[in-house]
Amino acid sequence: MRRWKGYKGATSTVYYYSLTRLGETKILTLENLEKDFSSFPDFIAKVKRLRAVKRKALSKPDENGHYLINTIFNETVKS
Repeated sequence: MRRWKGYKGATSTVYYYSLTRLGETKILTLENLEKDFSSFPDFIAKVKRLRAVKRKALSKPDENGHYLINTIFNETVKS
């Protein structure tokens, strides 16, 4: 996660992910996820549905403190 000041002092938060613990770090965008997880259509579909409901929902924690993107990953890819 990185924050920076933008126009007139506004801040922005950017989230990153990697495919492995030591892998390349990428910005968490739908485009990057679609490229990296193209072989997991259920994962991409759930991410798109969640994103359609609330644009920044992927970077919000659930009731257990886990990021929703991680919860979706564990349900669809990791299982």
